[in-house]
Amino acid sequence: MNTHSTPIVLLTGHLGAGKTTLLNRLLQLDQVRRRRTAIIVNEFGPRGVDATRIEHEGAELIELNHGSLFCACLTKDFLKTLDVLAEQVHPELVLIEATGVAETGDLVPLLQRDVDGSRFHVHANLAVVDAVNFTKVLPYMQAVGRQVRQADGLVVGKVDRLTDAALARLDELLASLSPDTPICHAAFGDAPWEFVELAATKRRQREVEAGAHGEARHDSPPRDIVTVSVDVDRADRQTLWAIVRRLDRHLLRMKAYVDFGQGPVFVESVFGETSETPVDPEDESQSAEGQGGRPRRWRYGLVAIGWRISADQLRAELSACEA
Repeated sequence: MNTHSTPIVLLTGHLGAGKTTLLNRLLQLDQVRRRRTAIIVNEFGPRGVDATRIEHEGAELIELNHGSLFCACLTKDFLKTLDVLAEQVHPELVLIEATGVAETGDLVPLLQRDVDGSRFHVHANLAVVDAVNFTKVLPYMQAVGRQVRQADGLVVGKVDRLTDAALARLDELLASLSPDTPICHAAFGDAPWEFVELAATKRRQREVEAGAHGEARHDSPPRDIVTVSVDVDRADRQTLWAIVRRLDRHLLRMKAYVDFGQGPVFVESVFGETSETPVDPEDESQSAEGQGGRPRRWRYGLVAIGWRISADQLRAELSACEA
Protein backbone atom coordinates (compact mmCIF):
# COMPACT_ATOMS: atom_id res chain seq x y z
CA MET A 1 0.00 0.00 0.00
CA ASN A 2 1.28 3.46 -0.91
CA THR A 3 0.85 5.63 2.21
CA HIS A 4 0.51 8.69 -0.04
CA SER A 5 -2.46 7.27 -1.94
CA THR A 6 -6.02 8.35 -1.18
CA PRO A 7 -7.82 6.25 1.46
CA ILE A 8 -11.14 4.63 0.64
CA VAL A 9 -13.67 3.70 3.31
CA LEU A 10 -16.02 1.07 1.92
CA LEU A 11 -19.52 0.59 3.34
CA THR A 12 -21.26 -2.72 2.64
CA GLY A 13 -24.29 -4.53 4.03
CA HIS A 14 -27.53 -6.04 2.78
CA LEU A 15 -30.44 -4.00 1.49
CA GLY A 16 -31.97 -1.88 4.23
CA ALA A 17 -29.19 -2.60 6.72
CA GLY A 18 -28.48 1.09 7.30
CA LYS A 19 -25.55 1.94 5.02
CA THR A 20 -26.91 5.36 4.06
CA THR A 21 -27.60 6.19 7.70
CA LEU A 22 -23.99 5.33 8.58
CA LEU A 23 -22.70 7.32 5.61
CA ASN A 24 -24.62 10.42 6.70
CA ARG A 25 -23.27 10.06 10.24
CA LEU A 26 -19.71 9.78 8.98
CA LEU A 27 -20.16 12.89 6.85
CA GLN A 28 -21.01 14.84 10.00
CA LEU A 29 -17.78 13.92 11.77
CA ASP A 30 -15.01 16.51 11.99
CA GLN A 31 -12.48 13.96 10.73
CA VAL A 32 -14.46 13.80 7.48
CA ARG A 33 -15.75 17.37 7.20
CA ARG A 34 -12.27 18.87 7.31
CA ARG A 35 -11.12 16.74 4.38
CA ARG A 36 -11.89 17.08 0.69
CA THR A 37 -14.23 14.10 0.47
CA ALA A 38 -15.68 12.27 -2.52
CA ILE A 39 -18.68 9.93 -2.26
CA ILE A 40 -19.49 7.10 -4.64
CA VAL A 41 -22.96 5.58 -4.28
CA ASN A 42 -23.71 2.33 -6.06
CA GLU A 43 -27.34 1.25 -6.51
CA PHE A 44 -28.42 -1.87 -8.35
CA GLY A 45 -31.42 -0.30 -10.04
CA PRO A 46 -31.48 2.42 -12.70
CA ARG A 47 -32.99 5.07 -10.43
CA GLY A 48 -30.87 6.44 -7.60
CA VAL A 49 -32.84 6.59 -4.37
CA ASP A 50 -30.13 6.42 -1.71
CA ALA A 51 -28.25 9.33 -3.26
CA THR A 52 -31.19 11.65 -2.62
CA ARG A 53 -30.95 10.84 1.10
CA ILE A 54 -27.24 11.63 1.45
CA GLU A 55 -26.32 14.89 3.13
CA HIS A 56 -23.24 15.65 1.09
CA GLU A 57 -22.77 19.39 1.47
CA GLY A 58 -19.16 20.20 0.60
CA ALA A 59 -18.48 16.73 -0.81
CA GLU A 60 -18.40 15.44 -4.38
CA LEU A 61 -21.20 12.90 -4.96
CA ILE A 62 -21.10 10.40 -7.84
CA GLU A 63 -23.75 7.76 -8.56
CA LEU A 64 -23.15 4.43 -10.29
CA ASN A 65 -26.39 2.61 -11.13
CA HIS A 66 -27.61 -0.32 -13.26
CA GLY A 67 -25.55 -2.97 -11.48
CA SER A 68 -23.26 -3.98 -8.66
CA LEU A 69 -20.12 -1.91 -8.27
CA PHE A 70 -18.00 -5.04 -8.45
CA CYS A 71 -19.55 -6.74 -11.45
CA ALA A 72 -18.26 -6.50 -15.01
CA CYS A 73 -21.11 -4.21 -16.10
CA LEU A 74 -19.77 -1.35 -13.95
CA THR A 75 -16.03 -2.05 -13.79
CA LYS A 76 -15.19 0.40 -16.57
CA ASP A 77 -17.46 3.07 -15.08
CA PHE A 78 -15.83 2.65 -11.69
CA LEU A 79 -12.30 2.92 -13.10
CA LYS A 80 -13.34 6.02 -15.07
CA THR A 81 -14.74 7.48 -11.86
CA LEU A 82 -11.40 6.96 -10.15
CA ASP A 83 -9.71 8.75 -13.05
CA VAL A 84 -12.04 11.72 -12.68
CA LEU A 85 -11.52 11.87 -8.93
CA ALA A 86 -7.75 11.66 -9.18
CA GLU A 87 -7.40 14.17 -12.01
CA GLN A 88 -10.13 16.71 -11.22
CA VAL A 89 -11.37 16.39 -7.63
CA HIS A 90 -8.12 15.42 -5.86
CA PRO A 91 -9.96 14.00 -2.83
CA GLU A 92 -8.30 13.38 0.51
CA LEU A 93 -10.88 10.72 1.35
CA VAL A 94 -13.31 8.58 -0.65
CA LEU A 95 -16.44 7.04 0.88
CA ILE A 96 -18.09 4.27 -1.14
CA GLU A 97 -21.57 2.95 -0.38
CA ALA A 98 -21.88 -0.36 -2.23
CA THR A 99 -25.09 -2.00 -3.29
CA GLY A 100 -26.54 -4.62 -0.95
CA VAL A 101 -25.56 -7.51 -3.25
CA ALA A 102 -21.95 -6.38 -3.77
CA GLU A 103 -19.21 -8.99 -3.68
CA THR A 104 -16.68 -6.95 -1.75
CA GLY A 105 -13.84 -9.41 -2.15
CA ASP A 106 -13.42 -8.17 -5.72
CA LEU A 107 -12.70 -4.55 -4.76
CA VAL A 108 -8.97 -4.74 -4.03
CA PRO A 109 -8.11 -6.50 -7.32
CA LEU A 110 -10.28 -3.93 -9.05
CA LEU A 111 -8.32 -1.07 -7.49
CA GLN A 112 -5.10 -2.75 -8.53
CA ARG A 113 -6.22 -2.24 -12.12
CA ASP A 114 -5.92 1.50 -11.53
CA VAL A 115 -3.63 3.34 -13.98
CA ASP A 116 -0.57 3.29 -11.73
CA GLY A 117 -1.92 1.13 -8.93
CA SER A 118 -1.04 3.63 -6.22
CA ARG A 119 -3.58 6.45 -6.32
CA PHE A 120 -6.15 4.80 -4.04
CA HIS A 121 -6.17 2.15 -1.33
CA VAL A 122 -8.81 0.59 0.89
CA HIS A 123 -8.37 2.15 4.31
CA ALA A 124 -11.21 0.21 5.97
CA ASN A 125 -14.04 -2.03 4.87
CA LEU A 126 -17.06 -1.61 7.17
CA ALA A 127 -19.99 -4.00 6.96
CA VAL A 128 -23.29 -2.72 8.32
CA VAL A 129 -25.29 -5.40 10.13
CA ASP A 130 -29.03 -5.05 10.66
CA ALA A 131 -29.45 -6.44 14.18
CA VAL A 132 -33.15 -7.18 13.60
CA ASN A 133 -33.04 -8.79 10.16
CA PHE A 134 -29.54 -10.25 9.84
CA THR A 135 -30.60 -13.79 10.68
CA LYS A 136 -33.48 -13.56 8.22
CA VAL A 137 -31.24 -12.95 5.21
CA LEU A 138 -28.04 -14.79 6.17
CA PRO A 139 -29.17 -18.30 5.10
CA TYR A 140 -30.52 -17.11 1.75
CA MET A 141 -28.10 -14.37 0.57
CA GLN A 142 -24.53 -15.62 0.27
CA ALA A 143 -23.24 -12.10 -0.32
CA VAL A 144 -24.37 -11.09 3.17
CA GLY A 145 -22.19 -13.70 4.85
CA ARG A 146 -19.23 -12.79 2.67
CA GLN A 147 -19.65 -9.09 3.44
CA VAL A 148 -19.35 -9.87 7.16
CA ARG A 149 -16.45 -12.29 6.80
CA GLN A 150 -14.46 -9.90 4.60
CA ALA A 151 -15.08 -6.81 6.74
CA ASP A 152 -12.44 -5.04 8.80
CA GLY A 153 -15.13 -3.72 11.15
CA LEU A 154 -18.79 -4.54 11.81
CA VAL A 155 -21.22 -1.71 12.52
CA VAL A 156 -24.30 -3.25 14.11
CA GLY A 157 -27.34 -1.00 13.70
CA LYS A 158 -30.85 -1.08 15.18
CA VAL A 159 -29.41 -2.44 18.44
CA ASP A 160 -32.03 -0.47 20.36
CA ARG A 161 -34.59 -3.02 19.14
CA LEU A 162 -32.88 -6.02 20.75
CA THR A 163 -32.59 -7.01 24.38
CA ASP A 164 -29.13 -7.26 25.90
CA ALA A 165 -29.32 -11.05 25.81
CA ALA A 166 -30.36 -11.12 22.15
CA LEU A 167 -27.62 -8.65 21.23
CA ALA A 168 -25.04 -10.81 23.01
CA ARG A 169 -26.15 -13.79 20.91
CA LEU A 170 -25.85 -11.77 17.73
CA ASP A 171 -22.33 -10.70 18.70
CA GLU A 172 -21.45 -14.36 19.28
CA LEU A 173 -22.77 -15.29 15.84
CA LEU A 174 -20.84 -12.45 14.17
CA ALA A 175 -17.66 -13.43 16.00
CA SER A 176 -18.00 -16.97 14.68
CA LEU A 177 -18.40 -15.70 11.11
CA SER A 178 -15.60 -13.14 11.29
CA PRO A 179 -13.21 -13.88 14.19
CA ASP A 180 -11.31 -10.97 15.78
CA THR A 181 -13.23 -8.39 13.73
CA PRO A 182 -14.05 -5.28 15.79
CA ILE A 183 -17.75 -4.70 16.46
CA CYS A 184 -19.41 -1.34 17.06
CA HIS A 185 -23.01 -1.08 18.30
CA ALA A 186 -24.57 1.92 16.58
CA ALA A 187 -28.33 2.20 16.98
CA PHE A 188 -28.63 4.98 14.40
CA GLY A 189 -25.35 4.64 12.52
CA ASP A 190 -23.52 6.77 15.07
CA ALA A 191 -20.16 5.02 14.78
CA PRO A 192 -17.21 7.20 15.88
CA TRP A 193 -14.24 7.82 13.58
CA GLU A 194 -12.07 6.05 16.14
CA PHE A 195 -13.85 2.83 15.18
CA VAL A 196 -13.02 3.42 11.50
CA GLU A 197 -9.35 3.74 12.48
CA LEU A 198 -9.60 0.59 14.62
CA ALA A 199 -10.95 -1.28 11.59
CA ALA A 200 -8.15 0.16 9.46
CA THR A 201 -5.58 -1.09 11.96
CA LYS A 202 -7.15 -4.55 11.85
CA ARG A 203 -6.96 -4.47 8.04
CA ARG A 204 -3.25 -3.64 8.08
CA GLN A 205 -2.59 -6.43 10.58
CA ARG A 206 -4.36 -8.94 8.37
CA GLU A 207 -2.48 -7.76 5.29
CA VAL A 208 0.82 -8.31 7.13
CA GLU A 209 -0.29 -11.76 8.29
CA ALA A 210 -1.47 -12.69 4.79
CA GLY A 211 1.86 -11.56 3.36
CA ALA A 212 3.80 -13.56 5.93
CA HIS A 213 1.86 -16.71 5.13
CA GLY A 214 1.75 -16.08 1.41
CA GLU A 215 -2.01 -16.34 1.26
CA ALA A 216 -5.10 -14.19 1.65
CA ARG A 217 -7.60 -14.47 4.45
CA HIS A 218 -9.67 -17.62 4.04
CA ASP A 219 -13.32 -17.00 3.26
CA SER A 220 -15.29 -20.14 4.03
CA PRO A 221 -19.09 -20.36 3.75
CA PRO A 222 -21.20 -20.43 6.93
CA ARG A 223 -21.65 -24.20 7.02
CA ASP A 224 -22.90 -23.97 10.59
CA ILE A 225 -26.14 -22.30 9.42
CA VAL A 226 -29.03 -24.62 8.50
CA THR A 227 -32.65 -23.97 7.55
CA VAL A 228 -35.45 -26.49 8.08
CA SER A 229 -39.21 -26.61 7.67
CA VAL A 230 -41.66 -28.74 9.64
CA ASP A 231 -45.22 -29.60 8.60
CA VAL A 232 -47.33 -29.04 11.70
CA ASP A 233 -50.75 -27.49 12.30
CA ARG A 234 -51.84 -28.40 15.84
CA ALA A 235 -49.07 -27.77 18.36
CA ASP A 236 -48.69 -27.83 22.12
CA ARG A 237 -47.75 -24.36 23.36
CA GLN A 238 -45.78 -25.42 26.44
CA THR A 239 -43.87 -28.06 24.48
CA LEU A 240 -42.96 -25.65 21.69
CA TRP A 241 -41.61 -22.95 23.99
CA ALA A 242 -39.78 -25.59 26.06
CA ILE A 243 -38.09 -26.76 22.86
CA VAL A 244 -37.12 -23.17 22.03
CA ARG A 245 -35.57 -22.75 25.47
CA ARG A 246 -33.76 -26.09 25.22
CA LEU A 247 -32.30 -25.27 21.80
CA ASP A 248 -31.09 -21.97 23.22
CA ARG A 249 -28.35 -20.45 21.04
CA HIS A 250 -28.67 -23.24 18.47
CA LEU A 251 -31.95 -21.66 17.33
CA LEU A 252 -31.31 -18.32 15.65
CA ARG A 253 -34.81 -17.79 14.36
CA MET A 254 -38.14 -19.62 14.19
CA LYS A 255 -41.49 -18.60 12.76
CA ALA A 256 -44.65 -20.58 12.30
CA TYR A 257 -48.39 -20.58 11.79
CA VAL A 258 -49.81 -23.08 14.27
CA ASP A 259 -52.96 -23.79 16.25
CA PHE A 260 -52.59 -24.16 20.01
CA GLY A 261 -56.22 -25.15 20.31
CA GLN A 262 -57.91 -21.74 20.16
CA GLY A 263 -57.38 -20.97 16.48
CA PRO A 264 -54.35 -20.10 14.34
CA VAL A 265 -51.56 -17.89 15.67
CA PHE A 266 -48.32 -16.60 14.21
CA VAL A 267 -45.43 -17.44 16.54
CA GLU A 268 -41.88 -16.22 16.27
CA SER A 269 -38.58 -16.58 18.11
CA VAL A 270 -35.54 -14.42 17.37
CA PHE A 271 -32.45 -15.03 19.51
CA GLY A 272 -34.71 -16.50 22.19
CA GLU A 273 -37.16 -13.57 22.22
CA THR A 274 -40.60 -15.08 21.55
CA SER A 275 -43.99 -13.71 20.52
CA GLU A 276 -47.49 -14.88 19.61
CA THR A 277 -49.95 -13.02 17.37
CA PRO A 278 -53.52 -14.27 16.73
CA VAL A 279 -54.42 -14.74 13.08
CA ASP A 280 -57.83 -14.23 11.52
CA PRO A 281 -58.46 -17.46 9.56
CA GLU A 282 -60.14 -15.44 6.82
CA ASP A 283 -57.49 -12.72 6.67
CA GLU A 284 -55.32 -13.09 3.58
CA SER A 285 -53.43 -9.83 4.16
CA GLN A 286 -50.92 -11.71 6.32
CA SER A 287 -50.08 -14.14 3.53
CA ALA A 288 -47.20 -14.14 1.09
CA GLU A 289 -47.62 -13.44 -2.60
CA GLY A 290 -48.34 -16.45 -4.77
CA GLN A 291 -47.32 -17.08 -8.33
CA GLY A 292 -48.25 -14.35 -10.75
CA GLY A 293 -48.65 -11.87 -7.90
CA ARG A 294 -51.96 -13.37 -6.76
CA PRO A 295 -52.40 -13.51 -2.96
CA ARG A 296 -52.66 -16.95 -1.44
CA ARG A 297 -53.71 -17.98 2.05
CA TRP A 298 -51.13 -18.48 4.76
CA ARG A 299 -50.38 -22.11 5.53
CA TYR A 300 -49.76 -23.99 8.75
CA GLY A 301 -46.14 -24.93 9.22
CA LEU A 302 -42.87 -24.00 10.87
CA VAL A 303 -39.58 -22.66 9.51
CA ALA A 304 -36.42 -22.40 11.59
CA ILE A 305 -32.82 -21.27 11.19
CA GLY A 306 -30.32 -23.22 13.26
CA TRP A 307 -26.70 -22.64 14.18
CA ARG A 308 -24.15 -25.34 15.00
CA ILE A 309 -26.78 -28.07 14.91
CA SER A 310 -27.58 -30.55 12.15
CA ALA A 311 -30.67 -30.05 10.05
CA ASP A 312 -31.94 -33.51 10.99
CA GLN A 313 -31.53 -32.83 14.71
CA LEU A 314 -33.21 -29.44 14.50
CA ARG A 315 -36.11 -30.86 12.51
CA ALA A 316 -36.54 -33.73 15.00
CA GLU A 317 -36.50 -31.35 17.98
CA LEU A 318 -39.14 -29.05 16.53
CA SER A 319 -41.35 -31.87 15.27
CA ALA A 320 -41.90 -32.90 18.88
CA CYS A 321 -44.15 -29.86 19.42
CA GLU A 322 -46.99 -31.43 17.41
CA ALA A 323 -50.06 -32.04 19.54
